Amino acid sequence: MVVLNHGVLVAQGTSAEIKARIADKKIRCRTSLHPDQIRTIAGVKSVSPEGTGVEIRTPQVEPVLRELFARDPELQGLELAGSTLEEAFLKIIETEKPNQVKEMTA
Repeated sequence: MVVLNHGVLVAQGTSAEIKARIADKKIRCRTSLHPDQIRTIAGVKSVSPEGTGVEIRTPQVEPVLRELFARDPELQGLELAGSTLEEAFLKIIETEKPNQVKEMTA
């Protein structure tokens, strides 16, 4: 795969390599914690409401999960997911300058 920004190559590699460039993982859950309380947990990059729960983005899933359970032992509906190829593409286009080519090699 190649990622172009205004016709200029900014990244290339397999789909797994492109997605790996975006280290964020998603934690979805239902919790009694207010989003502002979750934002104070080390490693949390963002918190947004999603349905009856929240979606938390972090590059460090395990320590964030430990702290979530410590603060809310009744946490429910836990789901973990990595970034999608679309999210990786949009992040690369947003952050990479057209002259900063990043090549992935296996």
